[in-house]
Amino acid sequence: MRGVRPVVGLLAAAAMAAAVVAGQSADMLASGHSTTTARAYAESVGHTSADVRPNLRDGRGKIVSKAKVYTIFWGQQTDFPSDTKSAMPRLFGGLNGSGYLATIDEYMRGGTASVTYVRSFDDPSAAPTVDPTPQVILAEVRKVLRRAHVAADTNAVYLVFSSTMPNVDYCAWHASGFVQGIQTQVAYIPNSAASSTCYPTDNYTNVTAYSYGTRSLADNATHELLEAMTDPVPGTSWVDAQSNEVGDKCDFVYSTPVVLGGASSVWQLQSQWSNRSHSCVQQSTVSAAKPVTPPHKRRRS
Repeated sequence: MRGVRPVVGLLAAAAMAAAVVAGQSADMLASGHSTTTARAYAESVGHTSADVRPNLRDGRGKIVSKAKVYTIFWGQQTDFPSDTKSAMPRLFGGLNGSGYLATIDEYMRGGTASVTYVRSFDDPSAAPTVDPTPQVILAEVRKVLRRAHVAADTNAVYLVFSSTMPNVDYCAWHASGFVQGIQTQVAYIPNSAASSTCYPTDNYTNVTAYSYGTRSLADNATHELLEAMTDPVPGTSWVDAQSNEVGDKCDFVYSTPVVLGGASSVWQLQSQWSNRSHSCVQQSTVSAAKPVTPPHKRRRS
């Protein structure tokens, strides 16, 4: 499993309708920030040189150039790191106009990527304790929006942070499905605060002093957000020949701290793949990145 989560269901969009039968599984429609994603890449020394790795190909499916971010904190609220909820608006609010977000401009088909942080929701009901399907996450988004009387948005990315961390072999995933009859994007980010498999244990000294758990959640969520923008219906837009997306090709590759909106919001975020430079970059004009020691690759037991 290299960046593709093998569980998905009723997520067919128009571009995939002929290939997907409702109720059946389809590997192409959910993508994961898996700890096994970096299996071939992170195990190679250098990890970012111009090598034989193929560039991303445009399948001409949907892209989301102007993303609207909603965060949903699902489960026991005190199980989240105490600084996570206050950190996420700064993270996503600072992305817009940043050099880091500009790394995906080359995939916007002549446009420019933008991110608007909209709002957050809390849902204290029980979060999943086993590996949830995309249908489960879509149902949670529907429930939260219905209760808040908020309309679904085709350009939204609903980031569902779970207070639990089931025994799974990935760090996060994104998928596409229908909410209120509108095709939109969701991501599932389990609580990796107590796990060393989803974020490096070594950290840049000059990043903002958030907790380890919050930094891990931020890295995973940003990975999924940028992939949800460049390949909203996984496998139909920007992927390589092995179905790796823009973040999968650079999993756990870091270069320098990423400044998002000022010196008080500095993050350690993984690089993104650039077709233009054929390397992993953290700014739209930055050269190849240097790797930080990647987490070990946890596989399903």
